[in-house]
Amino acid sequence: MPLPRYKDVEQEFLNAMADEWGFKDRCKLAFVKRFHTANDNLENQPLAEDLEKQLKEDSKDVGQTLRDYLRRIYRKLEAEGCPSQGVTKDKLDIARPWLRETIYPKWLKQYLWEQLQRKGRPTNQMGPVLVEVPTLGMLPANSYRHKVPKDSDIVFKVNLDSPGHLMLLERGPGGAMYCLCPSQYAPKSRFQQPGEAVLPQDGAPAPSFAPDVVGREQIVAIITQEEPALQWLEQSRREALELDKGHLQELLEYLEGTPKSQVLYMQYEVTAS
Repeated sequence: MPLPRYKDVEQEFLNAMADEWGFKDRCKLAFVKRFHTANDNLENQPLAEDLEKQLKEDSKDVGQTLRDYLRRIYRKLEAEGCPSQGVTKDKLDIARPWLRETIYPKWLKQYLWEQLQRKGRPTNQMGPVLVEVPTLGMLPANSYRHKVPKDSDIVFKVNLDSPGHLMLLERGPGGAMYCLCPSQYAPKSRFQQPGEAVLPQDGAPAPSFAPDVVGREQIVAIITQEEPALQWLEQSRREALELDKGHLQELLEYLEGTPKSQVLYMQYEVTAS
C-alpha cells in the first residue's frame, strides 16, 4: 500500500493547517482556496471573483478583500518559517512549494500516527510507573501514572492478556516517534506468558527512562501472535528507531492484513514538577 497521494488528502491537510494556525471563517476559506492545487493556475483576482459570495464584506472590493486576507496569511506563514520575508511581489510562488514540500511531509507523518492511534483501544492495562526508593516499612508505588514529573525515573509496563509479540511505539511532546520495543531497551519482543512486560528490560543501557521534555506522551502497543514481517524491526532491536512516515504506513498496512492484532493506546503528561 503506497503512501497517500497529496491530492487525496490535500483538503484535509489544508483545513488542518488552517485550524492549527488560527485562520477562521473567510480567512480560512482564503487560505484553503488559494493554496489548493485546483486553483494553481488562477491569479488572485479571478479567484476572488469565483469566491465573491463567500468572501464579500459589505461594499469592499472582493479582490481587495482577498489580498487583505492573504497579507495576514503570509505574515503567519513567515512566522512559521516560510522564507518569503522581504518579497514585495506576490509571495505565492514561495509559500506554495514551502507548504507542499516542507510542511506537508511533517503533517503526513502526524496524520499516519493518528490513523494508527485510532486503531487502538484506550486502555488502563499499561502506563509509566515511577521508580521510587523504598523506605523502612514502605513499598514503592506500582500504579500506572497519567502524570509524571520531568526528569523523574520511570519504567513502562504493559499488562499482556496472553502470550505474543509486543511492539511499543512512542510519540513524544515534540512530535518525534520511536519504536521502544523492540529496541536496545527491550530487545526481547516475544513474551511466552501473559503478565506484565517491563521496559527497560534487564541488561538495557539504562535501568529506567527519564522524560526530559514537558508535554504529552502518546503510546501505542501492538500485540500479535506472530512476529510482524517488518524488516525495520531488526534495526530497531539494536537502537530505538525513529519512525518515519514509511514505517508508519508499513505498519498500518500490516494491521489491515492482520485483523486479530490487539492495538492499545494511552497517553500521559510530563509535567514541569
